[in-house]
Amino acid sequence: MNEFLPSKKAATATETKVIEQGLAKLNRGDFAGSREAVAAAAELIAAVPDDEEVMAFFVLAASELKIEYGQVGADWDQAKRIVEKIKKTRPIQNRARGAFALASNDLPKAKQFLAALGDAPNADLESTWLYAVALINGNEFGRAAQVLDNAFKRGSSIRLLLLRAAVARDRGQLPEAAEFYDRALKAAPNNARAMVELASVRLRQNDTKGAGEMLAKALDTDGRKTLDAAEEARANMLRGSLATASHDLRGAEAAYERAVSLDPNSPRVHEAYGEFRLQRLEWDKAARHFEAAIQNGGSAVAYGGAARAYLGQNRLLEADKAINEAATRDSGNARYLYLQGRVADAIGKAEEAYRKYEAALKAKPDLVEALAAEGLVWVSRNDKARAQERLDVALKVPTDSLTAVEDEAIGDLALSMGHRDKARDAFARALQKDPNDPIAHAGMGKALAAQGDLAAARKQMEMALNQLETDAALQYEYGSLLRRMGQSDGALQSFRKAVKLDSKEPLYRTRLGGILVERGDLEEAEAQLRQAVAMNDRLPEALYFLGRALAGRKNLGEAQDLMKKAVEIDPDNPEFLYHLGLIYERGLQVRDAIGAYTRALDKGSKNADTYEHLGLNLMIENRFRDAVNSFRKAAELDPKRPRLWALVGDAEQQSGDVDGAIRDFQRALAQDPNLPSVWTKLGIAYKDKDCRGCRTKAVDALQRATRVDPGDALAHHELGYMFKDDGHRREAIAEFRRYLDLRPDAGDVSSVQDDIYYLQEESRRTP
Repeated sequence: MNEFLPSKKAATATETKVIEQGLAKLNRGDFAGSREAVAAAAELIAAVPDDEEVMAFFVLAASELKIEYGQVGADWDQAKRIVEKIKKTRPIQNRARGAFALASNDLPKAKQFLAALGDAPNADLESTWLYAVALINGNEFGRAAQVLDNAFKRGSSIRLLLLRAAVARDRGQLPEAAEFYDRALKAAPNNARAMVELASVRLRQNDTKGAGEMLAKALDTDGRKTLDAAEEARANMLRGSLATASHDLRGAEAAYERAVSLDPNSPRVHEAYGEFRLQRLEWDKAARHFEAAIQNGGSAVAYGGAARAYLGQNRLLEADKAINEAATRDSGNARYLYLQGRVADAIGKAEEAYRKYEAALKAKPDLVEALAAEGLVWVSRNDKARAQERLDVALKVPTDSLTAVEDEAIGDLALSMGHRDKARDAFARALQKDPNDPIAHAGMGKALAAQGDLAAARKQMEMALNQLETDAALQYEYGSLLRRMGQSDGALQSFRKAVKLDSKEPLYRTRLGGILVERGDLEEAEAQLRQAVAMNDRLPEALYFLGRALAGRKNLGEAQDLMKKAVEIDPDNPEFLYHLGLIYERGLQVRDAIGAYTRALDKGSKNADTYEHLGLNLMIENRFRDAVNSFRKAAELDPKRPRLWALVGDAEQQSGDVDGAIRDFQRALAQDPNLPSVWTKLGIAYKDKDCRGCRTKAVDALQRATRVDPGDALAHHELGYMFKDDGHRREAIAEFRRYLDLRPDAGDVSSVQDDIYYLQEESRRTP
């Protein structure tokens, strides 16, 4: 007999002590304890490989290590071999079988073994823990809570407290969850796992200070030693969320990077990091993390996040596929229904988008993003009453419960409806929640621009661009602001960037083409605008600017058709009607031009040019009194524009109101004494009045006309006949000759030449 082998009694006592110590280590609820328990079981199985109690303990320890930490190395492989050797059916062996089934994801079999063991009045705490885990895996959270609460009447362990806290947390019972985690920490003050989980609850309770303190303790040198890589990764993931909440973007990024390096296959870590990238509108990086989450068995959250990232990248088919998968996995999620609508809208399926928004609101009537999206649909359909209903519902949602994204959605809807103050308030709330949010800065810029504070608007836009220079929509908004401020060069540059970043968005090409039209670069403008119209032939702004570009290139027929279509789509736009009138005017369609200008004024045009061109066409129709009224309204809108007063005078002169003509010609010349042709018209008006001193004033005005514009043939013509009538033959001859030099093709050349001949003859007869 070998003297070094203990007796059977001594061996049993040793086994029992090791097993008891191992179970105590398992119940510490940390990775270090679980690893130590498995190590002890491995040593024991090596010493007594055929002992059923030892085999059961080894299978239990290895299974629980896999259940809690996903460990599937050599110990798990050995457990798979050993479990087949266990023959006894005592509770300790059945508990091991149940643990193994649970670790193998065989839930029915696990429950079969564990139900009788873990839910009995005298159940041991280890069996209760395993049975509760099985219930949780089967989504029976209420039953799991009941089983655990019954166990606490018999005794407690750190693991049971941690599991009960997790049940409360997952059911949204945050105060209860925090209480159980606190109890666990009182029992084991150095349990880093409990600290991490309590931090997650504190973070959801918006207790950032408490969460930060817990994470700092968990991740110090001593605490970190008791965590496995996945737990440490989770702690860093939570630290990233905490840093994001406190607007420490660099700290957040570093924490997420650390989390990914510790647990590169964790779908939850990738989902959280993807959400962070989405908040920063970093679509490419967000997409990569959500794709990694999906590859590692990610949840509906991963598919929903991927859809949002793809939407930002304009990868619409992939976005559609991803959001449909998210909605399939979580069919009752209102936000996924809303995102399905967003994707459908981006694809161009407007009706489907609206149906999805309706479904989202049916599932969650106060879902702000869906309310705002549906409101924008009604705005696009010109149904402001229904849009207002959606805005009113959104505004009733308590503001402290809104995210920055939801405040931005309210701001966008309010702005589209002309509620500038409400929009500004919404974007201000978003900035309070996230001062670095570029979308909130851009929205505030749009709201300030709508209020007329262009300088402040530009500052907000530039703050947004500092973070999002590669965002096409932001470049478009900034370019639009610069265009409004009259900074054409900067606007052109921004529009070019927007088109380069997103060449498939017709609105960006439209605005680029529009500013090219305004700058007179009609050839490139036409090229850009034709592409925009090819993408969306119902975009009125694109049709309008393309019509202007073609009119500028003398293609009046197509220009007219395009402008008429723009007016048909947006019949209340006075600018469209005004430019349609200009095209008619250039095509000598006077009555059509008058009709277009009149409709523009009826639709609220406050443009002096509209009244001016209406007056010019009324003059052609010999409707001089109507022309006077039109020119006068133009002059009232722009009283410092002397040319308008000259037109008023011209129409008055044509209508026979000589005194009015003289008055308004003088008013025009008082503003600009060098106006060409107006001195001539004033001189003719004085001549027509034929009052005492009027003839002298007429001559003075006509002579002034020839000094202002020596090429004014009419002034020389009128002076010639006035000098002839007054007997100033030499002066008359000089004026007539100057007239003929300027107008050798005039219709009255023969008559003027005859007058020169007779004046010369008279001068010879009577010097």
